Amino acid sequence: MAAPEPLYRLLNIHREEKISGKTRHLLEATLISELITELKQYHSEKSQGDNYMLDMQFLRFIIRDIITDGEYTLEGIARYTGVHPDLIYDIAGGINSSPTLPLFHRLIELHRRACPMLYNQVRENIISRLSDNASGAKPEACVMSA
Repeated sequence: MAAPEPLYRLLNIHREEKISGKTRHLLEATLISELITELKQYHSEKSQGDNYMLDMQFLRFIIRDIITDGEYTLEGIARYTGVHPDLIYDIAGGINSSPTLPLFHRLIELHRRACPMLYNQVRENIISRLSDNASGAKPEACVMSA
């Protein structure tokens, strides 16, 4: 199983040799947080549910989106993510709402492939929000050593 594609590629950053390892990890963590925020917003508008239930059902919504167009089945998702089908069934059925981060990352990667238009909008929203946050940043407050 190949490693999942880095989320910073969502921002069309393809020159990772110019980004230090620590910066890459920080960027990836920031993008995971922003991506979850955006996708929860998208699904809360669709489901009209409360935030706690949305947290518990977040990956169920992601899996449902992936299988909606019929290109993937739950077994196909398991094969793509490299896990036993029972794990995907448990997530889809709401039994497991806390999978490992690598599995979460692979599910998001597959969702990105299944819903490219959604991720175009997500990318624009993340770029806008990060740009707005960067304009008020205090560089001396958080310094990363190389």
